[in-house]
Amino acid sequence: KYYEAPACAARVSKVVARHDEENRPGPPRWVRENVLQGVEPSIEAYTAMTVYFVQGGLGLASLARTFYFKDTLGLAPAEVAALQGITALPWVIKPVYGFISDGLPLFGYRRKSYLMLAGAIGFLSWMSLATVVHSVPEAVFFSTTASLGVALSHVVID
Repeated sequence: KYYEAPACAARVSKVVARHDEENRPGPPRWVRENVLQGVEPSIEAYTAMTVYFVQGGLGLASLARTFYFKDTLGLAPAEVAALQGITALPWVIKPVYGFISDGLPLFGYRRKSYLMLAGAIGFLSWMSLATVVHSVPEAVFFSTTASLGVALSHVVID
């Protein structure tokens, strides 16, 4: 039995190492391996994940907006398509947001302040669409500003 001691010690060492890995501070091991995939957890990583999560969720909101244009405001499908083209314009001029955020810091920050501004624009625009918008021009304006908020946050987070 004396000759088995090193093998036993190696197994115990692996068990202890796995236990330490599973119980280390921060997110659980499954999240670190499958969600973060090697990215060290930090506020910047969580911010980027939140921006992309919101961007993905806005696909559903865009679908709801299409039905709002069609059913509530009574627009024809061709009119809805034309108006959605207008609301997509903020995505066309994304390089401008990069130049502005790089060259003109707000409150001493080049990224954080613009990300907060983009969030506020998007939040206020979507809240307005949900509560106070009752005409086509208002809907187009607030849809375009909501698109601006998402496009700005996308530029700033990259």
